[in-house]
Amino acid sequence: KTGYVTYANETKQQLLGVSEQTLLKHGAVSQETVTEMLAGTLQHSGSDYAVAVSGIAGPTGGTPDKPVGTVFIGVADHHQQRIQRYQFGRDRLKNKLRSAQTALNMLRLLLEEHSA
Repeated sequence: KTGYVTYANETKQQLLGVSEQTLLKHGAVSQETVTEMLAGTLQHSGSDYAVAVSGIAGPTGGTPDKPVGTVFIGVADHHQQRIQRYQFGRDRLKNKLRSAQTALNMLRLLLEEHSA
């Protein structure tokens, strides 16, 4: 029905309802933020399923706790959500491709569960 690209923290807050406290305490690249992104997408989009990705694609921006290539990917429906942390490499393009492929695979697995 609709999708969101919410690179900026302000956009995550305005469009998806991610709380400022979550962003300040855990950062944009976190399980907590992805949890709120999934919930906001389901609430505001009218969709039955949501996918959320937040990561540090590189080549800069990493920290010791969250180096370049750290990505949180989540999928959800109105009853459950699954979020996983991944550590990809240092190549920005490859990180973006791996994130997209992984997110779509996670969604595929969730859809397969519903069709079984």
